[in-house]
Amino acid sequence: MAHEKEIIRDTSIFTVARYSAYFFTILTGLVIAKVLGPAAFGVYSALMLIVTYSHYSHFGLLHAMTKKVPFYRGKKEYDKVKETENIVFSGTMIIILFLSLVLFIASFFIKNVSVNTINGLRIISGIVILQQIFYFYQHYLRAEKKFSMMGKSMLVYSITYFIFILFLIFRLKLEGVFLSMFWAYFAVIIYFFSKAGFRVKIIIPRKVLNLIKIGFPLLTMSIMTILFLSVDKIMIIKFMDKLQLGYYSFAAIVAGLVGFIPQSISSVIFPYTLEKYGKQEDKTHIKNYLFQPTFAISYLIPIVIGFVFITAPVAIYYILPDYVPGFTVFKILVCAIFFMSVIDPSTNFLITINKERKILSMQAVSILLAIILNYFFIINGYGINGVAIATAISYFFYNICIFLNSFSHYIKGFADYFKFFLRIYVPIFYVTALLIISDNFQITGILPKDILLTFIKLAVFIILCVPLIWIANKKTGVIKTFLSLVFKQRGVHHD
Repeated sequence: MAHEKEIIRDTSIFTVARYSAYFFTILTGLVIAKVLGPAAFGVYSALMLIVTYSHYSHFGLLHAMTKKVPFYRGKKEYDKVKETENIVFSGTMIIILFLSLVLFIASFFIKNVSVNTINGLRIISGIVILQQIFYFYQHYLRAEKKFSMMGKSMLVYSITYFIFILFLIFRLKLEGVFLSMFWAYFAVIIYFFSKAGFRVKIIIPRKVLNLIKIGFPLLTMSIMTILFLSVDKIMIIKFMDKLQLGYYSFAAIVAGLVGFIPQSISSVIFPYTLEKYGKQEDKTHIKNYLFQPTFAISYLIPIVIGFVFITAPVAIYYILPDYVPGFTVFKILVCAIFFMSVIDPSTNFLITINKERKILSMQAVSILLAIILNYFFIINGYGINGVAIATAISYFFYNICIFLNSFSHYIKGFADYFKFFLRIYVPIFYVTALLIISDNFQITGILPKDILLTFIKLAVFIILCVPLIWIANKKTGVIKTFLSLVFKQRGVHHD
């Protein structure tokens, strides 16, 4: 695969930045929840829905830029690259400025709410503008393959937001939270202006509808993905109580941390795939951008899953013991994450060859299946563990659908498909078997003993996973390339 070293380097930097940013995000969330208290935190959560969903007001323009800019660069049509970036920026700004104005005017007509809430809404009318500029630059950097800066910008925002929260929330409470967010976005945008290389140029976006036509299916896919990943929680809200939702949601959040790594790999590889495809629009030239990342993820992510599976329960038991009833849910979901993680390169491939409609149809069917399965397990009394099992089955079904539609362009015949699926699924089944065995050694409640037991389980697990690492390196060379980059960087630093 071309650009292998760049891809591995960028993925490593981007992944570390994402985890670091997420650490500060967690700290910020804890401070907000602690200082505001349940009632004000509920108001904050409601107002945050406006911030969250306002991002989708771009109607797919940002997704269109992410897809078309690398494609045009592959064709060496650099004038179209710049034109697309300017059109997308102009279009998104016109839309978000209109939305911001509506929010600001609406704040003067809302009755029967506190002054703090009204002030928060007015601050949000400014936040949504800065947030959209932030997301524009995130997509721009991705399209330009500037992943180091993309990761750093996420870290700058998270750290700045945390610092402002510490200064403002204790005096201004709810308004302080949103002012902190406003100034954090402002700070990171200054960082973009000084480092990113893109200069704002507002033009009349005459071709904006063409880009919306390209990007809207991608935006719809994003929304459908969120819905697919939320079906389990929606069903718990409908048929179970808040306590069960709390156990389940926390378990899902911890399990979801595994997904950061394949998401980073996918984000980095996508523009390279599009650029390569843009040169000749020939699927044979992007085969390795599908096969190699899929094999690498299928052999290495199970090891990460095992690490989280073994360590997280001990940490939760001693730090957040109230969430112990969600242990089984966590163990099911953290293994099920594999099926969603390993399909990221396939999704990239299908988008590259313009098969978004197929993805949307598969998402719709998978969501329906998830609803049916969740309902079945809930009404038959399996509780949140049953919901987790239903979710795992729906993930597996979606995984099979995506694989069949992507690899069918290269694999023909039942025998070849059997060999392919065997190579992909053996690692997760092998690791799952190891984890089931290790799970027989339960937490004792004695801290020193549990720490020692965890280290022993991890050591044995890693030793038994050495064959997976060896096979992954043999098939893709990813470990060798990564180590060569690490030692090269150390050598440069030492000199």
